[in-house]
Amino acid sequence: PSTSDWYETVKLNYGYNFETGESSYDPVPDTWKKMNRVIAYWQNKGVDGFRADFAHLVPVEAWSYLIERAERRDEDVYFLAEAYSSPRAPPGFSLPNLVQVGFDAVYDDATYDRLKEVFCCGKWANDLPEVLPDDFMFDKFLRYAENHDERRVASPINEGEPSESGFGSMEAGRAAAGTLFLLGSGPVLLFNGQTVGEPGEGKEGFDGDDGRTTIFDYWTMPQMAKWVNDHQYDGGQLGPEQRELRQWYAELVGVAQRPGFASGEIYMLQNHNRQKDGYTGGEHVLSFLRYDVERDVTWLVIANYDDNSHTPIVGIPEEALQFANLDQHETLVGDPVISEADRLQMSSEAAPDGMRIPLPGHGLRVFRLKDGS
Repeated sequence: PSTSDWYETVKLNYGYNFETGESSYDPVPDTWKKMNRVIAYWQNKGVDGFRADFAHLVPVEAWSYLIERAERRDEDVYFLAEAYSSPRAPPGFSLPNLVQVGFDAVYDDATYDRLKEVFCCGKWANDLPEVLPDDFMFDKFLRYAENHDERRVASPINEGEPSESGFGSMEAGRAAAGTLFLLGSGPVLLFNGQTVGEPGEGKEGFDGDDGRTTIFDYWTMPQMAKWVNDHQYDGGQLGPEQRELRQWYAELVGVAQRPGFASGEIYMLQNHNRQKDGYTGGEHVLSFLRYDVERDVTWLVIANYDDNSHTPIVGIPEEALQFANLDQHETLVGDPVISEADRLQMSSEAAPDGMRIPLPGHGLRVFRLKDGS
């Protein structure tokens, strides 16, 4: 980091010189030993998980040293990396390499950024699948619709600048968070205040009115304070729409932990459906299957990223029916979960042609097609 970055923090020496590109890890840098003692201290206090901030600026050799020793003390210890692809990272860095040296999950910045671009900056729903991993990283990405560095979901859209744009409204979180939480089998991050539509409004000080709750300043969350309700913590001051949104997020997180989402595979339906009537060419609507053949579970997920309603024709190709182990000689029945919707019912022979599914603005539809449990 430059001299003006993170002026309030000490820059620790992990053995890599950012100015010259030289490294020296033998003998083991003293910082590694001290950090190992810090981690051990908190493990002895009962802490069983750690989030590493800006993990990509610490050499992977250091992480290997630290995580290996932490696992000797507790084989189930959990390490999460806030890490981003960066030309400033020490040699040997990559997100997969962080997983290889012991991290259980890393931030999925790429999918978040692409979905933000769909909302604000001219990308289409068709452009989302191309950033999804097709290897072991599928299970290792932590996905989020908000975190402390990013603008809040409910903050305004800023066309042309993804990093300075929100998703436009708290209701947009249904399609955004719904997609991100159900895409993969890795963990999800639900940020404080997200469930009540905290917009990050106001000039809190150092960073001004930037759609974030705070980065460098002490601040408050006025909408979350309504849930706190003078320390009764009962949501007594929330409006009906906020209460409903909070309940919706609770259901979303519950579904995300079920087999087929917390485990299993994905089949994107975008290429099959993008030319169908009402699918808007894949501009606003995304559809995919999540399935776990071993547990005999299949889900259909459809999201609308537009604030206008759509009624696309959504079909499931024969190949997807085979992958998800859906019987090709019986009627497919989809029970809606999370949001109210009509029950989905179509013959498997007609599945490739599909059926019309109403989607409200920023709506998410999740149908349980098969549940062997």
